Amino acid sequence: MDSPSHLRALWHVALCCALPLAAQATDGPCVEPWQSAPVLLAAATTVPAAAGTALQSPLLPGGALTGDVTTTSEELNSGSDGRTELSGHVDVHMGDREIQADKLTYDHNDNSIQASGAVRYRDPVVLLQGDSGHYSQQGAQFSHGVFQLLQQPGHGTAEQMSMTPDKVITLHHVTYSSCPPPRADWQIRARELTLDTVAGRGVGHGATVDFEGIPIAYLPWISFPLSSARQSGVLFPNFGSSSRSGAFLGVPWYWNIAPNQDATITPTIYTSRGIDLGAEYRLLTESNRGTLEANVMPYDRQTGDSRSFVRLIDRDQLGWNTRIDTAIDNVSDGEYFEDFTQGTESTSTPFLPRSIAVVHRDDIWNLRAEMVGYQTLDDTLPVDERPYI
Repeated sequence: MDSPSHLRALWHVALCCALPLAAQATDGPCVEPWQSAPVLLAAATTVPAAAGTALQSPLLPGGALTGDVTTTSEELNSGSDGRTELSGHVDVHMGDREIQADKLTYDHNDNSIQASGAVRYRDPVVLLQGDSGHYSQQGAQFSHGVFQLLQQPGHGTAEQMSMTPDKVITLHHVTYSSCPPPRADWQIRARELTLDTVAGRGVGHGATVDFEGIPIAYLPWISFPLSSARQSGVLFPNFGSSSRSGAFLGVPWYWNIAPNQDATITPTIYTSRGIDLGAEYRLLTESNRGTLEANVMPYDRQTGDSRSFVRLIDRDQLGWNTRIDTAIDNVSDGEYFEDFTQGTESTSTPFLPRSIAVVHRDDIWNLRAEMVGYQTLDDTLPVDERPYI
């Protein structure tokens, strides 16, 4: 009977031959494992697995991997057909990637791995778990599993999952949410979903958007960012109805102009009135920050007039502890908010303030000079109850 030291030596030699270094020799021809150790691989060999065994195999899922591959398992079975089976709490570390499974088969012939039983794959980008998995130089595939993005908010389930070496994840019959688990107030259910984790973009086909478990929209095609990073594109539509303007639908388009400025352009259709064109522009510099909002309806079918709303909020730092604050609102008529605003905050506003202030603050002085005016919206107010203009 072999001694424990002989058994560990046999395990080390058998495993290193079963998972050989891929042939990229710099000073000689490729040597296949059966040419260097024909006796060991002439018949199947089964030995208990040793913990922390180092293997040399640079060609594994996700492309070339330079460095050692470390495995642990309860049992190893190596055969002459170029396949090696590891079973019982299998754990394989390949650089920054890890595979865990109940059973794992490595095929030297095509340099692939087949795993089954509580399969778990993790790398710096994603954590994938399923009941079976296949790994090769072309990527990884899983079935009936869950996934979680590790560098962006995103998690869900899918019947089939695959990932390319370029970190593009394709999911079939999937549910996806960027809400922190375990809650998923917003959720996308799609026939197919592609997550480009490098570009930070997701694209879905045959998608349904759910809120609190209730389907609110079906979209044949949807594109969305995977993180909070700003990206130009179409945002989620605004829709609803009111007794004064009928049903409405607005489709915002976000424009990421520069790191310090952006704009959102929102055309909106009101069934009872017409088309409204809305825009919001934002700017942020070391000496200035401001927001300009504007809505224009060139022709209101109910009133026959043009309707509009403008708001400017701006702060300019002049230096010497001095700044100018500007806040101006203006509407075309007193009933604008009642016709176009959802909620009660603006509809109950009797007048709009307008102000320009010069502010100076230092260790001694705290000075403010301000000009204030108002636009009266409620024409029924008595003159003596209206603010001074």
